Amino acid sequence: MKVKFTDIPDDGLTVSFSKDTAWLGDLQDQWSEQGAAVVLSRPVQTEVRVRKSGRHVILSGRVVTSLALVCSRCLTEFEYNVDLTFEQGLSPREEENSVDEMELTRDDLEFDFYDGEEIDVGRVVRENILLSVPIKPICVEPCRGLCPRCGVDLNKEICQCQTARKESKFGVLASLKEKLERPKSDT
Repeated sequence: MKVKFTDIPDDGLTVSFSKDTAWLGDLQDQWSEQGAAVVLSRPVQTEVRVRKSGRHVILSGRVVTSLALVCSRCLTEFEYNVDLTFEQGLSPREEENSVDEMELTRDDLEFDFYDGEEIDVGRVVRENILLSVPIKPICVEPCRGLCPRCGVDLNKEICQCQTARKESKFGVLASLKEKLERPKSDT
């Protein structure tokens, strides 16, 4: 979804669009190559307010969708609901500062550039969806994950590894502690 800079009235305009699950296409391929299984499970519903200030553009909007993610603990696929608001400032690419290194502030992270006379609203929406994906997705907070020995999903069953007690390297210290804590009998 692109908007021409010259089509933005002084009081701004509102852009609403819905994209189907294939809309992220090439991004889904990139995520898969990096080992992340992220798929849109529901169409993207978006409403973005586009305002201009001189040659600068301010986008503020809301995105609602669902993603099919894989839990980083138990490897179960689950639905992750996305309902986010964002605000992003854009300036023409020719105003980009050519400094090699500089320290970024929090405000710099909400700022980007646009090329030519078109503002790619869809790109900003896709970026915000990407940023909403947790680094380590978890299906539910108390997820117990997989047994590191046998691979059993600990949310569904108890593995046999837990019943076989492992001899600890600190077992000698535990027995020493028990001896020290025993009350001495009067003899």
